Amino acid sequence: MGVDATNLLGRIETGLHHGFCLEWHEGNVPHLWPGQALWAKARRMASHFRRLGLPSRARIAVQIPNSPLYVATLLASWMGNWVFCPLPSLDPLESKRRLALLRPSLFLCWTGEQLQQSVFAENFSVAEDDPDDLALVLWTSASSGSSRAFGLDFGALTWQVDTHLPALDLDADSLLRNTLPWAHVFAGVLELLPALLMGASLRVAPLTSFAREQFSHCCTVPRVAALLGPGQIANLRAGIIGGAPMDLALAERLRGSRLRMGYGQTEAGPGLCLGDPGDFRAGLLGRGLVSIVQKQGTLHYRSPGQSFGQWLGDRWQALCSSMESFDSGDLVQQDPDGNWFWIGRRDARFKLGNGRTLDPEWEELQLLASHGAFSHLVLAGPGARLPVVFGRLQEDAKCKDAKIWQGSYPLRLAPESFWQRYLQEGSGKLKRALLYQHWQKEWEVLQG
Repeated sequence: MGVDATNLLGRIETGLHHGFCLEWHEGNVPHLWPGQALWAKARRMASHFRRLGLPSRARIAVQIPNSPLYVATLLASWMGNWVFCPLPSLDPLESKRRLALLRPSLFLCWTGEQLQQSVFAENFSVAEDDPDDLALVLWTSASSGSSRAFGLDFGALTWQVDTHLPALDLDADSLLRNTLPWAHVFAGVLELLPALLMGASLRVAPLTSFAREQFSHCCTVPRVAALLGPGQIANLRAGIIGGAPMDLALAERLRGSRLRMGYGQTEAGPGLCLGDPGDFRAGLLGRGLVSIVQKQGTLHYRSPGQSFGQWLGDRWQALCSSMESFDSGDLVQQDPDGNWFWIGRRDARFKLGNGRTLDPEWEELQLLASHGAFSHLVLAGPGARLPVVFGRLQEDAKCKDAKIWQGSYPLRLAPESFWQRYLQEGSGKLKRALLYQHWQKEWEVLQG
């Protein structure tokens, strides 16, 4: 085990034995797991993995929801010098694809009633070009195209945590409310690890009770932050809102709070920008934590905390050469104060039949700012004469409110089945590639 791995694991052990507590709700019943109990459980799991004969640096893939078992498996993997490869909840075909790509030596899957274990002896030979300090293999959210696997080493994790800890202001008296899966990079790196290191308390509970609770910290996406009430916002000591663009209405509600806007990618591991406390504006990403430049309209970065490469199934492909910066694909602008603002994704652009190119995400933010009755407004229409807007009303909005429409594009209210198909669980991001592929059919169905 390398120096960075030993140091990070040692710091986590200190935090676990000096105040950390996991408040985990199973059904409606809370269970408290002190840090010492989690550490002991992890040691027992590591001993079990050794008895299975797992070689050093073997990959352990897990499909486990946020829970004491998830934390213990993560720690056990690092205790035994193995690579932790979490998978979010997926359909069986996608799970099979990712497992085939990862080639783990061990797969642990929680079925809802028990933990299933599969040992793959044929994968006991470790990938030759795996870095010695490889810590995690995480997956992109795949708003466009298939999800991709990226590796983070212990040095990158340490940089991310230490860079964000001052902004998070965590201590033994903190209660951090979980809302996102730890299998994704935002919550897995910038929520779970800081809580473990600082001996804070961490609550894992269904979102149905979120708006009625009190807690001191929260790292989440705008879709969940919109559930916060005025009293909750006023009582929060710190937190990061990221993972997706924020509309003007939510920005106005959070302005002046102790929360910060953040930005990153799985490839970035995950943090690249942070805003000042209480500075919320539509499209704001914050100031760069590293040197960031704009090239041909998109944000390029080079960070000590970024992934070293993408796993292709048989080898690692470097993110970029040592002399280059990585192209994030995010269309951005910078103001005179050094703040970066998001306009959209390059791969979300589409052309109309007349050749005009649209950046739909920026237009969607503007439309949402003018139409408060809607929670989602999505433009589509590659190749069409005019784009169309698919709308989703706020839960408390009336159907007649949809008639208050000032947009220049045709609007159709889409049923919940539409949003279930095209919105990602957790982040609420749109699966644009999938929608663009089927938009004509969807439009025809909604027209009746």
